[in-house]
Amino acid sequence: MGGGRYNKLATEIGGKTDIPSIGAAIGIERLLLLVEETFPLPPDPALYLIVPLSFEQQSLGMHLFDFLYTRGYATDILLQGDSLKRMLRIADKRGAHACIIIGSDEQAAGTVTIKHMTTRTMITVPQSELLQNL
Repeated sequence: MGGGRYNKLATEIGGKTDIPSIGAAIGIERLLLLVEETFPLPPDPALYLIVPLSFEQQSLGMHLFDFLYTRGYATDILLQGDSLKRMLRIADKRGAHACIIIGSDEQAAGTVTIKHMTTRTMITVPQSELLQNL
């Protein structure tokens, strides 16, 4: 933070008379750093991304999205229709905790595949046991 008295500033910039004054300034970035240090923000909640592999699985994906979201989970769904590899790369960039993958095999069997992004492990579970395995 900086500042001071500026009694002759008015005449220096073209004014007719001097006006006694003071001023102060602070860098907003430095203020934000100080606020974050003093009042730490809570960590972001774990993000769960739903990954339907084709158009046919998108409605089930939307249902699972709604199911998780209404229970307080930070949830999103990828509807790009890209390859699984590309969608997992997107999930990595977004910092997803886990991906819930729904392909035609999972849809037919009433299951989902959960890929934990930190450990890179994958498990297939019945849709009814999704919450217990997150």
